[in-house]
Amino acid sequence: MFHWLRNTVVIPMLFMIVSLSGCHTTTIPTFDNIPVPPGLTLNQVEVAILAALAKQPVPKELSEGADIADRAMAAYFGPLRYQSARSSRSQEWYPESRQSGQIVAGLNVRSHYLQVRLDFDAAEIRPSISNSRNLSQSETRIHSNAIEWVHRLEDQIRRSVGFMSAYGAKTEPKQ
Repeated sequence: MFHWLRNTVVIPMLFMIVSLSGCHTTTIPTFDNIPVPPGLTLNQVEVAILAALAKQPVPKELSEGADIADRAMAAYFGPLRYQSARSSRSQEWYPESRQSGQIVAGLNVRSHYLQVRLDFDAAEIRPSISNSRNLSQSETRIHSNAIEWVHRLEDQIRRSVGFMSAYGAKTEPKQ
């Protein structure tokens, strides 16, 4: 007698509850480019990004043309704050690789891993998700937490680039 009720109401309701209780994925957006204030050099933009990843203030001085190597960043930010190893479990962003005009950053949160590529030039910084683990990523979708983590990273970078422009690293000419 209530067979029709089970088929038309109960089963669809159970399916809806199960589908809503799982992890929530969303479409991977094209993230907004982060504008670079006029007058900053590529070196200053790179240092501002690395400072944002390390959650450190931008340095007060840079030598013109100085290469910012892992050793120098570790010396400035301290070895515990600047980590380029993938094994970091601190739930903070860390640089994984660096080349001219590009920094790859990683984030570990519990068993989840997110990798973001930051392409940059003198005009803008372009963030994009390049890899993940345990975040239900497909070609077009990823766990919604990943999007929030990238937005927080964008905010950190915007602040760091702004501070670099306003207060930080004045490039001293070579002598």
